[in-house]
Amino acid sequence: MNGFIAPYCRVRYHLKEYSGRPPTNPKELFNLRHSMLRSQVERAFGILKNHFKNLSSRPFFPFKTQVRNMEGGTSKAATKRGTPNKRWKPDFDNVLIPVLVEQVRQGLKCDKSFKRAAFGHAASAVNARFNTNFTPENVENHYRTLKVRYMEIKKARDLSGADWDDKNKVIILDPLVAFTYTEAHPGAKPFINKPIENYEGLRIICGEDSATGSYAASLFLDFADKSENEGTDNDNGESDPVDIASDVEGVFYMAMMTT
Repeated sequence: MNGFIAPYCRVRYHLKEYSGRPPTNPKELFNLRHSMLRSQVERAFGILKNHFKNLSSRPFFPFKTQVRNMEGGTSKAATKRGTPNKRWKPDFDNVLIPVLVEQVRQGLKCDKSFKRAAFGHAASAVNARFNTNFTPENVENHYRTLKVRYMEIKKARDLSGADWDDKNKVIILDPLVAFTYTEAHPGAKPFINKPIENYEGLRIICGEDSATGSYAASLFLDFADKSENEGTDNDNGESDPVDIASDVEGVFYMAMMTT
């Protein structure tokens, strides 16, 4: 076949250049180079298969249908519970967050989230202001994003050596420390050494809903306090002392009676 390079038949193929199976003639050397090239080509196709799952097995659809499915994969992946995610702009947050703050004051915030009526009211307010068509589900999904954003801010504020400018709502960090931290936590980069928009609103609507682990050892500390109190009570002599000598004499007496 033109353009197809085949190895030599009836000649050793799987060889090793620097170990116990080296090539001994030009044909074996050619087969060695052929096997190395084949491995690289197979590895490249393996990477492609990982990127395009449609290539991992023989398709059941024509090529045009496969292309259509791959182009529509992005829109399907963006769908959650039947509701497509929509792109939020900073201007939307400037309306959404104050509305959710008002819902908190009206008692519509639950333990971890808001009641559905609050999300519906917020969606209506954003739609009326920007002529959009957000649903309560879209607002709820974006609220989860706001909670993640607030937790990144809170973690950055709690860093050792971090200062807080309450007037301008800025987390102040040394540039080198900030660079190192944002390399490990990219989500915190927009909130360090820059004014944080709507910080007070985020603090009210997100609050301390997420567990921080700061009180993880409180249960064990309670047990330790109780143990110390019990030891103090015993030291004060409130319990009756044990007469060890009489108990020992009783044991010896029972032993003598049984022999």
